[in-house]
Amino acid sequence: MNKEAKRHSSFHYAWIVLIAMCVIRSLSAAGINNTGGLFLAPVSETLGVGVGTLSIYFSVSSIATMLFMPIAGNLINKMSTKTLIFIATALQCASFIGMGFMTSVIGFYLLAIPMGIGGAVLVNLVGPVLINRWFKSKTGTALGILMACVGLFGAVIQPLVLNMIKGIGWQQTYMYIGLFIAVVIVIVNLFAIKNKPSDKGLSPYETGSSEQGRSVAASSSGIALKTAVKSKPFYMLVLFMISITAVGAFSQHVATYGDSIGFSSSQMSTILSISMIGSTVGALLIGVISDKIGVYKTTVIILATALLAVGSLAFGKVSIIIMTAGGFLLGLASMGIPVLAPLLTQDFFGGKDYEAIYANVMMGPPLATVLLLPVYGFVFDLTGTYLWVLGIMTAFILIGTLAILLGFKGKKALSQNN
Repeated sequence: MNKEAKRHSSFHYAWIVLIAMCVIRSLSAAGINNTGGLFLAPVSETLGVGVGTLSIYFSVSSIATMLFMPIAGNLINKMSTKTLIFIATALQCASFIGMGFMTSVIGFYLLAIPMGIGGAVLVNLVGPVLINRWFKSKTGTALGILMACVGLFGAVIQPLVLNMIKGIGWQQTYMYIGLFIAVVIVIVNLFAIKNKPSDKGLSPYETGSSEQGRSVAASSSGIALKTAVKSKPFYMLVLFMISITAVGAFSQHVATYGDSIGFSSSQMSTILSISMIGSTVGALLIGVISDKIGVYKTTVIILATALLAVGSLAFGKVSIIIMTAGGFLLGLASMGIPVLAPLLTQDFFGGKDYEAIYANVMMGPPLATVLLLPVYGFVFDLTGTYLWVLGIMTAFILIGTLAILLGFKGKKALSQNN
């Protein structure tokens, strides 16, 4: 079968790569990163430290991820993707397993560094990069599926981890979960991941239809890294990512906000579950819509959704229905972070230095998370209300809107000059 025939065959190996990345990213994110909060209470009790003191390791991990992203973006073009995944898995899973042996909070701080470095590759980088290489069409849909899987895996893994902590203790849970995830990722990576379509004598997957707003992902044309990172569109894109992260970060405060305006723990549990559903739906919806109408219009819709979410939360006290709607919309809008970032990066700068540019763009979200999560908490402590926080989020949405408008305007000028 020649390359052209393979490209248009009914089933393309790109979907195998996508399935493999769904497993790898979901286990790394939902199985390791997102279960950290479940360990806080039992670990802090055993170590004799406060939950806040222990949770500092989350910030350490986020900082390590942020600082390593540009390095990872360069490495992924210089070495085999398989090798990079193996190394990242070893760093992240070994750190997670190691936490089960710690008898001091300092150990958690130290292990958070290799954990953050491994997560930079497995959670933030390799999935969008491989999708960009393997999919010429349906890129948004593929990214949406990838991000939605984290929520689906989390719905299974988090209750399992919680029950294991209660049944066999946090030390053994760290070890067993970390080892299981490491083994599964190694097997999937070994047998399913391929660096590029050419490794299997294929062209990237495409439907043969022209997608609005999409450039050819696999093209070597585009803006060079050195030019991109000094350009106005780059700074506007980073500012947009920080702005949308400012909205998504509030998810960590929703339970506290609900309690502050009089909702019971059972009501907030339902609202948080609905918010997770919103995240899953949002990931798929953003991906599919971007393939249909283009990334620019999709971005505008997500900004409007974020504004509607903040408005619903602000009036949440009026009715649990309004509060639930706010939680759902917040979960949906938060998926603009992982799904829109790779699509906007490719749309702005093309495929020439996509991996390295995308890695630099993705320094924005962890930076915003590290800074804004405690800021939101301090604002609430000082004022006794989250309304000021919601006002800050509204300001960020307006800043993000301006940034994306200026970014698309600058993109045209940048393309004309190159």
